[in-house]
Amino acid sequence: MSMVLLAGAGALMLLVTANTAHLVDESRQRDLVLQATAAQLSRAAATPCLVTGGITRQPVGPRGLLHIVRTRANALHTIEVEAWWQRSVFAGNGWRRRITTAGGWCQ
Repeated sequence: MSMVLLAGAGALMLLVTANTAHLVDESRQRDLVLQATAAQLSRAAATPCLVTGGITRQPVGPRGLLHIVRTRANALHTIEVEAWWQRSVFAGNGWRRRITTAGGWCQ
């Protein structure tokens, strides 16, 4: 009986540990990508006149990507950052996405 209880407790601990690791991994990936996004957007907000037109892709960490679109429409200069990060392979390997835009007037 004690062996069955010990095996059950071990399986439960393994399940809790694995789920915690997946959550921490996804949080880490999301934080890396969102920090890089904030850096891109702060440049547009601080110095909108330096925003030039163009599209770039920037890898972030082991499983993150930024798709950056810079536009100039007369005096309005904007940056749109589409942030992608991938979940752990063991947690379904899905991609998450977030789009953020910032801009300013340049005179």
